[in-house]
Amino acid sequence: MNSINKAPLILLAAGFLFLVTVVPFYYFKTKQQVSLYQFKGRVDSVSYDVKGEPTIKVNGKKYDLPVNFWDFNHQIDVGDSLVKVKNSMVVRILKKNGTVIIKN
Repeated sequence: MNSINKAPLILLAAGFLFLVTVVPFYYFKTKQQVSLYQFKGRVDSVSYDVKGEPTIKVNGKKYDLPVNFWDFNHQIDVGDSLVKVKNSMVVRILKKNGTVIIKN
């Protein structure tokens, strides 16, 4: 094999190694940041992006809730109460009608 044929293989291997190291790092770093969220109160506002990922505001603080960790499926509405304890990945949604939804 000459050096011209090796260049694409080297680039492919480098790209693969990059993905194998960066993607898990980003995933666990994000999970660590999200696990530190702590909130308890009524949802002041909620918006969903194209992936269905909610951005909520509780007690005046804004939180992004990644779909990688929770699939809320557009279940959070303004006026619902949300509870999340620090260092836990469990989110409790208390709907206005009294229904309780638990996501972990």
